[in-house]
Amino acid sequence: MINAKKSFNVYFISDKCAHCGSCEGDCPVQAIKNFSIDKEKCIGCGDCYEICPVGAIEKVQKDILYR
Repeated sequence: MINAKKSFNVYFISDKCAHCGSCEGDCPVQAIKNFSIDKEKCIGCGDCYEICPVGAIEKVQKDILYR
């Protein structure tokens, strides 16, 4: 029996990246280095997604099911 479901966003940088560095400078937890997102550090805030001028940050919603 599932008691709860929690959704969160996972972000990754696609091939559209222009290597401008906007996302690296805007990340509040410095989870982006060398145009790669460290999924262990990422808090899913979406700042990188919002600031990217070329739309290279992809967002995927994931669900975790708790018992």
